Amino acid sequence: MTEFENLIELINTLKRDKRNLARMDEASIKQSIVLRILKELGWNPFDTNEVYPEYPVDNTLKVDYSLRYRSRNKVFIEVKRPSADLKRYQEQLLNYAFKHGVKLAILTNGLVWWFYLPLHEGSWEERRFYSIDILNQSSTLSARKLHELLAKENVISGKALQTAEEMYRDEYRKRTIRNAIRETWEKLIFDEDKALIQLIARSTEELTGLKPDEESISEFLKTLQKKFQESSIIKSRNTGKISSRKQQRLSIKRIRDYTGKTVRGFSFKGRNYEVSSWKDMLVTLVHILYDLHRKDFGKILTLRGRKRSYFSRNPQELRRPLRIRDSDIYMETNLSANQIVKISTELLKLFGYNEKELEIKI
Repeated sequence: MTEFENLIELINTLKRDKRNLARMDEASIKQSIVLRILKELGWNPFDTNEVYPEYPVDNTLKVDYSLRYRSRNKVFIEVKRPSADLKRYQEQLLNYAFKHGVKLAILTNGLVWWFYLPLHEGSWEERRFYSIDILNQSSTLSARKLHELLAKENVISGKALQTAEEMYRDEYRKRTIRNAIRETWEKLIFDEDKALIQLIARSTEELTGLKPDEESISEFLKTLQKKFQESSIIKSRNTGKISSRKQQRLSIKRIRDYTGKTVRGFSFKGRNYEVSSWKDMLVTLVHILYDLHRKDFGKILTLRGRKRSYFSRNPQELRRPLRIRDSDIYMETNLSANQIVKISTELLKLFGYNEKELEIKI
């Protein structure tokens, strides 16, 4: 059998043993799944020059595996138990990878494999370009994607990274189109677009033989507007939903202490943005302002705390730097919720906006 056929057979074996796998701890997942898959992908799990376990990324922090070639880190892999919420560990893994310049990272519980491009911009979710679900995808598809993105020969040659970039661009395009369709529909119903009104009137007349007046159509569009606003507030989270009663829309001035509060999103200039963390909110807002004010964006460097910089052209001046889009400016991301709200307020003033134009949802 070829390596690829062996990998398919291994995945089939895992599927047959799924009940036992679900009860395994992290160490067992590493030994019985992750290392076996890496072996079938051409990596030698007994050679630390190839598969380095517990690779130190800081004085006290370690990533579960670093796949290496010629003493250089190529891929970081973080492993969790099957019952763990993988989303909780995205920031940790991507910060490890960003700090060491690792271009490809994987978060897995053995059965689900999330693939990331850590050096790209955007939220953690946006940097995740592909997911493999061994139990719910075909064995052949899972094996093919694992081979394309993680086989030793593909990682070393750069083909894996090239494939990852193509998949990322394709996902980005799909996400952009989905968002654009939603925004277009929102604009049509909120502006009560004349062409839409005429289309509804004409289609209703063709269907019933009765032509509705514009006032009736306008009333119908207002019900859609209300539903659209509600759907923006009610968001799925894990297996449940957060109702609008539990969501609070608070302007910056209505609350002084955000400690212990979780941000769900924000609106700026009437447009809604979903975020997964306070850091994600600040990064998103900074990128919005960068796109709007590229010519004079350098004045952001004037924003400083009492003891440290928030923005700098020298990443060494920051504790946890993140590059802003394609600029030469970096931003600090190691900040508390209250610091992020304060900086957000100062950013709005710096670029000539009223702070009331930013509404935070917690």
